[in-house]
Amino acid sequence: MSARDVLRTVHPRAGSRASRAWLAGASLAVALLAAGCSSGPTRPKPTDLPPPAALIGTRVAWTAQVGASSATLAPVAAAGRVFVAGTSG
Repeated sequence: MSARDVLRTVHPRAGSRASRAWLAGASLAVALLAAGCSSGPTRPKPTDLPPPAALIGTRVAWTAQVGASSATLAPVAAAGRVFVAGTSG
């Protein structure tokens, strides 16, 4: 059974020249709409990150278990403090 036969079971005039022309026009309109949505002004480039701060001396103030993590934890120093967080915050 061809695609045209399947269409004719749904709609008797499916596959006619007018139906094919309408389908081609509708397909072209959808393609043009999709192409129009994908074009536009470019997004602004993100600001470059500053270079890593020099190593600072640290001491342990307190400890806590953050549980198992598949991600690597990397401490971050900011404002004279060191911050570490798990993937769930």
